[in-house]
Amino acid sequence: LVLLGEVGLILLMFEAGIEVDIALLRTSGMRAIIMSMLCAAAATASGIGMSFVAAAANLTNVDFQGAFSVGATFAQTAIGTCMPVLQDGGLMREPIGQMILAATMVDDMIALTLLSVMESFASPEGEGEMAQPPVIYYFVPLLSSVALLVGFGSLAFFVAPRAMDDFLLPNVKSKHHSFVLYLLMTGITLAYMPLFKAAKSSYLMGASLAGMTFSQCKKARKAFSKCQTIYHWLMKFFFAASIGFQIPVHLFGQGRVWMIASLFIVTAVPFKAVALIFVPKFQEADAFFNVHRRDQLVAALSMMSRGGFGFLISAYAFNAYLIDAQLYASVVLAILIATIFPSYLLNYVVIKYGKLKQKVQNNRESLSEKCNDGKMPLYFQINIETKAVWGLVEKMLREISSIGLKVEDFKSKPVIVANPTIRNTFFLREDKTRVKIRYKAPSISEMGDERSIIENRFRQINEILEVKLKSFQPLIEISPWSPFESMVFFETLQLLTRDNGEEYSFDFFTCLFAILDRNGDLELTIEELAEGLKASGFDLSKNDLRVLIENMDTSHNGRISSDEWNETMSYFTRRKRETLRVSSIDQQALSEIFATARSQIPGDFSENS
Repeated sequence: LVLLGEVGLILLMFEAGIEVDIALLRTSGMRAIIMSMLCAAAATASGIGMSFVAAAANLTNVDFQGAFSVGATFAQTAIGTCMPVLQDGGLMREPIGQMILAATMVDDMIALTLLSVMESFASPEGEGEMAQPPVIYYFVPLLSSVALLVGFGSLAFFVAPRAMDDFLLPNVKSKHHSFVLYLLMTGITLAYMPLFKAAKSSYLMGASLAGMTFSQCKKARKAFSKCQTIYHWLMKFFFAASIGFQIPVHLFGQGRVWMIASLFIVTAVPFKAVALIFVPKFQEADAFFNVHRRDQLVAALSMMSRGGFGFLISAYAFNAYLIDAQLYASVVLAILIATIFPSYLLNYVVIKYGKLKQKVQNNRESLSEKCNDGKMPLYFQINIETKAVWGLVEKMLREISSIGLKVEDFKSKPVIVANPTIRNTFFLREDKTRVKIRYKAPSISEMGDERSIIENRFRQINEILEVKLKSFQPLIEISPWSPFESMVFFETLQLLTRDNGEEYSFDFFTCLFAILDRNGDLELTIEELAEGLKASGFDLSKNDLRVLIENMDTSHNGRISSDEWNETMSYFTRRKRETLRVSSIDQQALSEIFATARSQIPGDFSENS
């Protein structure tokens, strides 16, 4: 069982690597990296300090090596405990969710580096005796890990994707792609682990860097995702057969253990809340809904979450005789509490601010109805596709704000390719231009006399943004948007846009319904819809799914019939075609770009499927 568990642990590290998104790291900028490093340093330092405080109070016996190991235990953020809450709240498509995800990617590398340093503490013989090398010896695994991370990370991000997409896979038959990729994943992982171990780093970092090699290959990610069920079971074996049996549960009843754990709970755990000072103001605050305050709370609580990797590091410290059973029990207790309570508080914050956001929606409608002139500000959306460059999000928000536009909402979607791009959707308000009150985005025919005013303003904004964002090589498209429409999340999810940039047709959605309807009864249950859309690559939160069902289920029977589905999709695909759009490139150039992109970023479905 232990052996199977070790295989699961290696796969877990491989997954951490393959999930790294270089586009996300770039667009979040140095802010996310610095936030991760400072939070990890604060948590590690507080863990070390509290260990010595406990030793000074005669609560435990610990030296520097043991104190360092305790501090390293609290360095990493467990994104797995807060990810479901962020996904259900729809925050993973917002800048704050992506900033947190980028920070946790860096956290993983920091934790693995600290683990490499800890491995240098134990004696080579592994008999429980501590090695006493010169102090400089402790820096060898640190410097080695950083050097390997930079070197092999550059290879993973800039060489491997092009080698696979441009040379390897085109010369292999499509039906053999998965098999070839599995062989490559296995071979590179088996090569990296002993190499990193020999270089005084951790073999687990080798597994993570092996996964990172395939992080920009969409087909490799898809192939690996098919193994998730297997390695999840292997991880259960690992925790059950190793860590699970090692935890001295009987010590949890001792007051001394609770006293030591309390020191960590009030310092090492909440010290990561320092992340809130790094959260930029992505949107302006509303009278009811302060988005910046929500983002700060979400960042702080997410970074405070701990979990599996903390148990792994603490178990290693205990097995290497770096800490005793009593201190180990205290650390495990603190991690358990840090696994449970931050995620509950995060869920409370997300739900609370979700209700406040709905209140803003209702308040906006009532204010519009009270306008004496029957006018409202101009609401519109801007879709911008750019290269993934460092600090992209903040730079674009700054340029948009500089021309007097207010950001109502903002979503982002990375495209996983060798040269990654980012598709950003900004939902904006301009107070200077006022138009007739409408509770849905108008089509061209519904604009009437206002068409020329709206179109001219869109062109002005397009020209200004083209100049300001020139260094990003943007593709810009502007179209009307209504904040009052409950189905606006179609645009938010980019549900009508394929990965290759083309728009989904009505025929596509008809085929999609047949795929989702597994039992062929011409009706979709909530479970079929949720699981099917997720498997098809559509990112829906629980709230998105609720709104979708409310708008589609006109019979109110809790199911969506094929007629209800077709009626809704027909309406939105038709309205999409009839919407006024101002683009930075003409349609012929757009078609040429999509034709090129189609060969590089194939969609999950074809319209003729």
